[in-house]
Amino acid sequence: MLKKKYSDELKKAAEAISGDVKLTVYTDQPGIHFYSGNYLDGQVHGKSNTVYHKRSGFALETQNWPDAINHKDFPSAVLKKGVVYHSKTIFELKYGI
Repeated sequence: MLKKKYSDELKKAAEAISGDVKLTVYTDQPGIHFYSGNYLDGQVHGKSNTVYHKRSGFALETQNWPDAINHKDFPSAVLKKGVVYHSKTIFELKYGI
C-alpha cells in the first residue's frame, strides 16, 4: 500500500531496472498490486512463440487497497451512483540508462 488516502497528485509508486531499461510507475491511486509470474510453467507462449517460464515477467496494477470494503480504516473503494470515477497512472520507460 502506497498511501492512506486518495489524492489527485501523482506519486512515484514503483521503479524496476533490467539491463539498460528502466520502468517508473506514477499514480494517484493509493495502492499497487504486484504479479510476479510465479504460476507460469513454460506452457504459455507469447509473441513470436516466446515461452514464458516461472517469473519471466511481472505486472504492476495501480488500484485501491485490496479488501477495502471490509476495513473501516482503509480508503473507501465504493463508487456511489452519479459520481464520476477517474484515475491516472503513467508507465514511463527509459532505454539506454
